[in-house]
Amino acid sequence: MPMVRSSFCFLFCAMAMPIVACSVGYDDGRQPSQSVHESAVLQETVACTSTMLQSATCTGPWAYHPWTTPCYALKSNPACPQVPGQCHPSCLHAEALGTTYNNLTYSCTGSSSCETTMSNACKANATAFLNSVAGDRSNVIETHTFTIFDQEGSRYRGHCHIALQNAKVGIDNACLPTYTCQVSEPCRLPQNGLAPGECGTDGSMWAASASGLTLSALTSEQQAGSPECSTLDGLTVDSPRFAIGMDRTSAAAPFWQTLPAPASQETAAQNWLVAATKLIAELGTTSSSVSATAIQALYDNAPADEIACGVSATLPVSATCAAWATDHNLTGKVGVCQRMLSSHVGATVFKDHYNACLDLLADPALAGSDACAIEVRNSVEALEELLFEKSLTFPSAH
Repeated sequence: MPMVRSSFCFLFCAMAMPIVACSVGYDDGRQPSQSVHESAVLQETVACTSTMLQSATCTGPWAYHPWTTPCYALKSNPACPQVPGQCHPSCLHAEALGTTYNNLTYSCTGSSSCETTMSNACKANATAFLNSVAGDRSNVIETHTFTIFDQEGSRYRGHCHIALQNAKVGIDNACLPTYTCQVSEPCRLPQNGLAPGECGTDGSMWAASASGLTLSALTSEQQAGSPECSTLDGLTVDSPRFAIGMDRTSAAAPFWQTLPAPASQETAAQNWLVAATKLIAELGTTSSSVSATAIQALYDNAPADEIACGVSATLPVSATCAAWATDHNLTGKVGVCQRMLSSHVGATVFKDHYNACLDLLADPALAGSDACAIEVRNSVEALEELLFEKSLTFPSAH
């Protein structure tokens, strides 16, 4: 026989404060025990607020763009590309009497031909030094000498001494006007050595920090990489956050597909997002991209993910019967109705769920006579009575 609630008890319990001990009658004469009803009393110990979702600490990892790697130091190097530049030969002037000297040192590894190689280099440098003199160079006398001053096996070292007679630095160190020339533009080459961070961040790449950090606790690289809290902590509780949070509750969301975080870290972040998104919905936040079906699915698929505030969604029944409720697809349905008793749930959200909550007892699974059907049914009856009492504070719910 189907269960029939005592209308007298339902009305009496709806008027009583609190509703805990009213017995419920069934047409087959069965009566639930007083202890069952007392275990079904759902009370709130900590009220939920939006500030619980606005911590400076990111529950999950921070997503950021890492530094571009490898990044080599920016230095001038003969191997760098040649680009147009402005040059001046020197500050030497032929009109200034005196002698200017330039001393160069060379090294070479190889055979005895090293001496010829270094000697030719000395001659070329002497010619270049002479050509750098401004004015009439016909009176400038260039001399140079090259000597080998060290040899160890096949390694040679030589010295080039250059002298320019009748060429000195001009008055007030005046230099020649500049002219267009080709110069080596500084570039980044492996031989320049590494310079992490100098190349900026790579906007096409993502990286993940550890979980549970504030923005100030991030490294220089992480702070420079446009960090974003994966679990949205600290953001204003509004429609955009609601929509983004709902999307990120799924492991298949594009955000998680591009973030190379460990699976365990992502799972923990997604669990928190489920709990936070439930609370945001309960606070009355809405979004055109989030359906009521999607919200209910959070309670059905992840009933244990909730923030420790308000009336818990955990069914106040034995572990065995909690498993029975899950097997009969009741856990999420009953859980969201229990959350409706919380003080943070306002009239609009309550009204959206009220009728469905009153229909819980019509679920065929609760018409059974086995122990768990009875235990869960008794719990749901007590829940519906409490919901009816709360509905009296929201006339629009009827």
